[in-house]
Amino acid sequence: MRYVLETCSTTEEAVECLINIPSHMSYNVTVLDKVGSYKTVYLTPDKGPHVDNERVATNHQQAIDWLAYEEFTATRERKVFLDGLVNEKDISRDQVRSRFLQPPLYNKDIQKNFVTLYTVQYDLEELSATVFWTGRSTKQSFDNFREERMYVNLNKANKGEFSRG
Repeated sequence: MRYVLETCSTTEEAVECLINIPSHMSYNVTVLDKVGSYKTVYLTPDKGPHVDNERVATNHQQAIDWLAYEEFTATRERKVFLDGLVNEKDISRDQVRSRFLQPPLYNKDIQKNFVTLYTVQYDLEELSATVFWTGRSTKQSFDNFREERMYVNLNKANKGEFSRG
């Protein structure tokens, strides 16, 4: 991903790059550029890449092959939720962020080992990224980058317990 970010300026360039890089496992990569052009590239080691005109992706690709995994991850439910979210009119960045900290997107089922570790909100105008959790966030940009190590205790993260390393 870093290579794509450092060498591509448009969605078209990023898609061309992604479909030519071999992938050792399945990935879903949604690309958006500064002019609003977007695509989702579904990468698989066995089927080859597939490019779609999707604005969001979750844990599945075109077809769901494993129904138990679909149920476990709620991938279809989260995709429907995200499709609705990106189509909402007049929604603020803060409102979007708060929705990412609620089900079905935010998961904290430690017993099932299905926990949202973090969420990232990108700002294409600022060229920044804000990594956030419940009760905590950190913002990085090309102009203001600081190396940082954050430890999150998953058993206590919902109470805002974090430490820096």
